Amino acid sequence: MLVVLALAVVAIAFATLDVSLSDGVGDRQYHVQTVDNLKSSYELGIGDLDLDLSDLELPMGTTRLDAHVGIGDLRVIVPRNVTVHYDAVAKYGETDAFREEAHGHNNGLAGTIGSGERVLVVNATVGAGQ
Repeated sequence: MLVVLALAVVAIAFATLDVSLSDGVGDRQYHVQTVDNLKSSYELGIGDLDLDLSDLELPMGTTRLDAHVGIGDLRVIVPRNVTVHYDAVAKYGETDAFREEAHGHNNGLAGTIGSGERVLVVNATVGAGQ
């Protein structure tokens, strides 16, 4: 009975935090240098996800990117000299974006930084973490 209760609590927590173990467990680092290697979505169930786009040359127009970590930390480094439209949300934890911070439950930051014809739209979410 206790095992069933524990499994139910874990299942509810995973559903609340959008944790999918099929997205992987552990730490992942990506250093994307070409648009051909850039995925439209990066997901991790539990762990730390570092996505370094600092050397990426974006094409003219808009490039979209979704990144999600269920439990853990998500870090996205954007390229220089591009316009970034961002929406960063943490269900539980902390959000840091472009020297702004938000803390607590269902916190988030959104905005635009930079100007130019190369635009990166980043949608970053974390269930619990930073």
